[in-house]
Amino acid sequence: MVLALPVALLFWQNLSWQTAQLVWFESDFTALLLNSATMIFAVAIVAVPLGTAVGYGMQLPNVGGRRTLIIGVLTCLFVPLPVWAVSWQIIFGEWLPPLALDPGNVAWRPWKLGLLPAAWIHAMASLPWVAGIAWLSLQTTNPALEEEALQTAGPRGLFRWVMLPRLAWAMIVSTVVVGLQVATEIAVTDAMMVRTFAEEVYTQMVVRNSGLGGAIAATVPVWFATALILAIIARWGLRHVQIPADSIRVVPRATQVRSFRATLLIWVPFVICVGLPLGALVWKAAGGGVQQPSFSEFGQRVEKVVRTEWATLLDSLASAAITGVVTASLAWIACALGFGSARYRAVIIGLGLLLLALPGPLLGFAVKQATVELVLAERSLLRTFDLAPEFPPLRSLLYDQPSPIPGIWVCVLRFFPLACGIMAVVMQRVPKSLLETASVEGRSAFSPWRWVIAPLTARAFLFVILATAALAFGEVSASKLAQPPARGVFILRLFDQMHYGAESTVAAFCLLQLVTTWGILCLLIGLKPDRTP
Repeated sequence: MVLALPVALLFWQNLSWQTAQLVWFESDFTALLLNSATMIFAVAIVAVPLGTAVGYGMQLPNVGGRRTLIIGVLTCLFVPLPVWAVSWQIIFGEWLPPLALDPGNVAWRPWKLGLLPAAWIHAMASLPWVAGIAWLSLQTTNPALEEEALQTAGPRGLFRWVMLPRLAWAMIVSTVVVGLQVATEIAVTDAMMVRTFAEEVYTQMVVRNSGLGGAIAATVPVWFATALILAIIARWGLRHVQIPADSIRVVPRATQVRSFRATLLIWVPFVICVGLPLGALVWKAAGGGVQQPSFSEFGQRVEKVVRTEWATLLDSLASAAITGVVTASLAWIACALGFGSARYRAVIIGLGLLLLALPGPLLGFAVKQATVELVLAERSLLRTFDLAPEFPPLRSLLYDQPSPIPGIWVCVLRFFPLACGIMAVVMQRVPKSLLETASVEGRSAFSPWRWVIAPLTARAFLFVILATAALAFGEVSASKLAQPPARGVFILRLFDQMHYGAESTVAAFCLLQLVTTWGILCLLIGLKPDRTP
């Protein structure tokens, strides 16, 4: 109910056939589809090859600084899109020269707004995700098969017959992930003034006469098509990429001599993706562009942001922590219940795919409308019994104060599929024999949960809590519309200010966001590898 109610109410009350016809047959709908497809293609053509190369380099023993590279890629997964947008706006706007042909003309910067710079920013934000997917796919190769290929065909045969098929599968999955990020997020396209299906929600609400119904109708075809593609890929993957639990490990290889060429080829894309944006933020926060950068200016700028925003920052951290606990708990329960029922497992997978493909703004509208309906239902119920409490329970919990619950609710919906995916992989490694023994010898129906599932998945549960908390701390597209009025959220303050330009204060906001997010990740990295058999 918590997961399906907002989406069901949104479509039931706002979508109609007349509105759908009005939106689908408009002349700009085809242009919107082409624009979104071009955006996805441009992002994928840059991010997928480079990210796959970085992910492959994370597996090679002759690449120098491999451990640092792995930690850097994994930490970049949690950098919010507004931070990527601000940092590359600084690079495009102030580090690249303008194209002014004659003295006195207005400087022309075609790389500051439009589809191409938006695609580049999305590609740089997606590159760590692609690298992580490629690296994880190589972690699941069969050790015996790797060793046999290495002995019979050498390193080239190992790459051709064992690693290349895994990388091909990783590139397919990465392309889908990149497409989802582009089609469901608005943090970059809104700042770069690019129309996508997620951005069309605002267009239909503000410019068109069709309102929320038109926003839903504009995204329904792409939403269901994306969910169908995800279902096909997931079904194919479950059939062809099932790995035994005892084979998910890396084959120990002899230490090889570090290769300068391989190290350079792998590190250059990562440095361009991460080093340049981070350097641009520090340079701008130190007063770059207006005056010579100075450490004193940098310290004063950061200290001012911390002094004025510390309460909002702590409140956002608390909300993100609650989101992580709730999301991980729901995913843990859903995956545990899926052990005994194939039908229940199919329902959870279908719901997760639909939530994964739903654009962020529509998810925010869904939670907002569900909140309004619950508050109105409570008011009607109180009037029926002639009650007039000073603080109505639901209204106080969901709207007044202002409440953080709608923001937590929408982030739980946003990251529930990801949490379920991680927990499902961990659940597959639980030995079935232990579950059967606990069911037979246990004194209650909860014995398998207590004696087998809970102990063997506790570390993964903590991992999911921290990962979803870090993601929720930087979520924009869905939480922007679900938050009650007058509620301050740190990432939304940053998102609002970035529309006025990449100024020094905005850069300081980004750096504080990064430091806090990486502080959460230090706890995540501190978790020792799971030694569960």
